[in-house]
Amino acid sequence: MKQTMKTRTRRWRTGALSLVLFALMPIQAQNHYRENRHHDWENHQILHINREQPRAFFFGYGRQAGDRQLSLDGTWKFNWTPTPDGQPDGFHRTDFDDASWPTFPVPADWEMNGFGTPIYSSSGYTFRINPPFVMDEPKQTFTAYTERNPTGVYRRRFSVPAAWSGMDIHLRFGSVSSAFYVWVNGERVGYSQGSMEPAEFDITPYVRQGENLLCLQVLKYSDGSYLEDQDMWRLAGIHRSVTLFATPTVRIRDFGVRTLLDDDCRDALLVVQPEVALSPQMQHRADLTAQLEGWRVEARLLDNTGRPRQHSQLRCRHDAQPRPQGRRHERPHAAAQLPQVGMAVGKGQQPTEMDGRVT
Repeated sequence: MKQTMKTRTRRWRTGALSLVLFALMPIQAQNHYRENRHHDWENHQILHINREQPRAFFFGYGRQAGDRQLSLDGTWKFNWTPTPDGQPDGFHRTDFDDASWPTFPVPADWEMNGFGTPIYSSSGYTFRINPPFVMDEPKQTFTAYTERNPTGVYRRRFSVPAAWSGMDIHLRFGSVSSAFYVWVNGERVGYSQGSMEPAEFDITPYVRQGENLLCLQVLKYSDGSYLEDQDMWRLAGIHRSVTLFATPTVRIRDFGVRTLLDDDCRDALLVVQPEVALSPQMQHRADLTAQLEGWRVEARLLDNTGRPRQHSQLRCRHDAQPRPQGRRHERPHAAAQLPQVGMAVGKGQQPTEMDGRVT
């Protein structure tokens, strides 16, 4: 009798152990899957890779406005898949054949042009909640059950104008939802996420003379999508313009403008603070100090018609400053009637110009 009881006890313990192991297997497998998901777009520690710092919105120019920028809006080659893994291998390569891909307008939303399902949600998420992950399996009633993380790959070719020789070349994306990678000539340039904010990349090391290939991989969902629990349509794509632009080796990278009204709200103190930046090729020059001698930053107040106001020019000279910056003050009358400030940085008679709005 005792022997029988011992046998039963062993069997029960063995069965219990098997039951516990069986119950843990799905959890262990799920944890192993999560541990092996090394996606930038599911990592809240990564917001961008190799993206330039944010700045005020403007484009510099040489002889006339627009001569250092090129719109890349228009028709691109495009391939849509319901998941990132559905994209073909090597889609970013220069020798990849995209002849069978359809064309797609930029800027435009995918869902409004026949790719994917437009989803309206007043609250809650359209994917399974498990931050920072966005690709866990949801209920079968969710659109995300089949469209787990819709992905679009864009490809187009461009040429850098010959007049831009010796300058730095940049890409600006006005808005891409919600995360994307950028390749130029088969080399990955960087990554950015932020559905409704611009992103800029310095692509100088990647471009070449003649034809260049630009490729984007855009993902509809990222860990940033957890910040978008609000009543809106869930739409993906390149929502705003794509621009190629050039900057000289010394340029106004950013600027700030403040108008400080007096107690009578009649006159104001105008504070202009530009940030002047050097390109990487300039920073590594042995004769950097000598190259910067004689450079200056100028600012001009413009009226509503774009004409400079009399006695409105501000000038700040920089001699041998490794990181030149300038701040000048002036007291203009009727600040509300002065909607623009024009600035220039340069050496000699042909400085680089830019315009910006005073707000």
